[in-house]
Amino acid sequence: MWSSPIRFFIYEETVESDVTYINVGQDIDSIGAVFIGKVIQSTDSYSFGATGVVTFDFTIPAGVKVQIWVGRYQDLIVQELIEYKELFEEYKTSIETSESNAATSATEAATLLSNLTETVWTETPTEATTEFTPTDITFTTAKLFVGSLFQHEGESYTITDNTITFTEAVPAGVKVYAYLRNEV
Repeated sequence: MWSSPIRFFIYEETVESDVTYINVGQDIDSIGAVFIGKVIQSTDSYSFGATGVVTFDFTIPAGVKVQIWVGRYQDLIVQELIEYKELFEEYKTSIETSESNAATSATEAATLLSNLTETVWTETPTEATTEFTPTDITFTTAKLFVGSLFQHEGESYTITDNTITFTEAVPAGVKVYAYLRNEV
């Protein structure tokens, strides 16, 4: 039976107080790796549930950086993105059709809302390339994945004037996924 591929997202946090669990803020289908400081943890030293909570068999001291590679089934991610888009469209329609708001207020609210939402963008190059310019999207930050690998801004790519420039060419046929946001 065919199953959806898993995509991994990196959750990072420097804990502010001693903790025995971390809520990654999203459902978890799988965990690729857990690092406490720079030390990878054995899979028998933690457990997780679908609710997004990772529970450790020990206490993580305050000030330590934790990195968790959270796995999600691709079809679930796509479904969530569709639901977020529908919700966004409902909010946008509500703002635009509200009789109690003046036209200026509606425009300002839509602008604020668009600055707070992430836009999902994908592209699969037909030839190896280092530059991508998503159209009809204004953004200043991005969470990028090449294939299923998370890319680090400043190390793997930079953003200038709505153009994403990778330090190494993305091979032809490899899909680039991005969550784009315009932070003002």
